[in-house]
Amino acid sequence: MKGRQKHIIFWVLYTLFIFFIFSVLTNLLETVFRTLGVISMQMLVFYFNYNVLIPKYYSSKMYVRYGLINFLLLIFSVFTLDFFVRLSFYISHLNRDHSYSLNTVFNLRYFDIDSLEIIFNHMMPVLLAIFISFLFYNFSELKKREEKETLLAKAEKDFLISQINPHFLFNTLNNIYSLSVFNNAQSSSAIMQLSKMLDYSLYGSKKELVSLHEEIQHINNFIGLFKLKDDGIETITFDFVKANKTLKIAPMLLIPFVENAFKHGNVEDVKNGYIEIDLYTKQEQVIFKIKNSYRPKKSVDESSGIGIINVKRRLELLYPNKHQLHIEQKENDYIINLSITTNTDEA
Repeated sequence: MKGRQKHIIFWVLYTLFIFFIFSVLTNLLETVFRTLGVISMQMLVFYFNYNVLIPKYYSSKMYVRYGLINFLLLIFSVFTLDFFVRLSFYISHLNRDHSYSLNTVFNLRYFDIDSLEIIFNHMMPVLLAIFISFLFYNFSELKKREEKETLLAKAEKDFLISQINPHFLFNTLNNIYSLSVFNNAQSSSAIMQLSKMLDYSLYGSKKELVSLHEEIQHINNFIGLFKLKDDGIETITFDFVKANKTLKIAPMLLIPFVENAFKHGNVEDVKNGYIEIDLYTKQEQVIFKIKNSYRPKKSVDESSGIGIINVKRRLELLYPNKHQLHIEQKENDYIINLSITTNTDEA
């Protein structure tokens, strides 16, 4: 429902409520006039505060001017409401007693209360309108800030994903280049593997969430593409038997750690190199562990750290207070432990 429709519904219901209250105290004609007077003044005060005074003066910390204008507005409203009350009293009694004149009526006291009480009764609806306008304005501003922060977070998330994809493409193209130079017979298989991976990275990454099954397939495709370079590499393991594949997580969240292991590790060293990947779940929690041999002096491209930096930022955006990431670098080993708590309604 749009904001304007909500305002209309609110004022209609509120008018009916005020009409009912006055109908208990006075006759129909006076009820109509008093309701008209109160609602008109409250709407005037509310929207003048909401659209003009608060954003122009209060938000700019011009409190004295804001208070002074509202004080003058309050005085004007009190006199206007008093006029409506006295006029309604005069008209409602005119048919029954022609001796009433405007001068007589405007000097009357109502309900046996003194003039200060009359002023107080007229002030209350106006003060209420000022107070509600202040609350509505702050609530509206808070909602706008939250929407802005959400949009900024989404834009940053999309930007981080767009950085991951070119980095991933750069790495896989390097692998295909190696195949074309040293093993042309398997180039077509490598291209097929790359096609599957690009399909996921280009279209899967546009989704808010993907199943763990899709992320596992992507990692398997990456490993398979790498193994095409050398059929003799047997020191790469990926255990996902204990994973609930129906759980959903953000796409392209695990692959940067896998890329990092291949990039910085020395898995080509059949004797000393290794990569161990373990993925399992505990209820709604996803645990991802990867350990690889580490060769500090290995030459890598300058963009090799982009994936890890971006995935850290994505975790902060997508799983605030719902993830733990621990990275440990030893002399010859590199260990990553990641746990993510997914929402059960997303699983």
